Amino acid sequence: MEKVLLVFLAIHLLKASSQDLGFEGWLNIDCGSEQSDLVGDTRTMPWSADVNFTKTGFNKQIPARQALEEMNTLRFFPNRTQENCYIVPTTFSSLSAYIVRAGFLYGNYDGLSKPPTFDLTIDGQDWATVNTSSLDDGVPLYHEIIYVAHGAAIKVCLVETREGELPFISSLETMMIADPMYTEMVPYDLSSDTDPHAVFHLVTRTNFGGPEVR
Repeated sequence: MEKVLLVFLAIHLLKASSQDLGFEGWLNIDCGSEQSDLVGDTRTMPWSADVNFTKTGFNKQIPARQALEEMNTLRFFPNRTQENCYIVPTTFSSLSAYIVRAGFLYGNYDGLSKPPTFDLTIDGQDWATVNTSSLDDGVPLYHEIIYVAHGAAIKVCLVETREGELPFISSLETMMIADPMYTEMVPYDLSSDTDPHAVFHLVTRTNFGGPEVR
């Protein structure tokens, strides 16, 4: 079961709120980064390298420097026989809702000028088909959902669906949502007829009065 959520969000308010909370419940993964500690870089929010969250794939640098630091690297997955996944721990109790956002920037990292299309899954359920040829060069593509965690971790996988078109990912972000929000989703009785894997898909986000929309 899928539900659609139209979100209008002023980014500066979100950042102010996150600073008040000390980023509790946030996890931002810079996929493909070779650095072991990203806390000291120039970004507002803390980021982590992905080495502790996945065991497959290879790191790659984007040839042209990007404005968003996390878009300068990616991890690609050439072995379609493996399960190419990220295991993201949930910091709070199960049956909590999370914003989960995956970011992609092809940037011709492989020199082939052929942006791939592949599938994205979450906990074994279809999430999205990622078509990285759908945007202009230098513009990241994001897929974002609000999802109910059903255990100690969320499993996000990338699946090759077209011969020779290798899945990749540039960033993966999760943020726990306060309990009173989205009560139609949580908590669910997992033994009920209600779909426990229902999600809200982001349609659009509008930043009123600010320079950045993410």
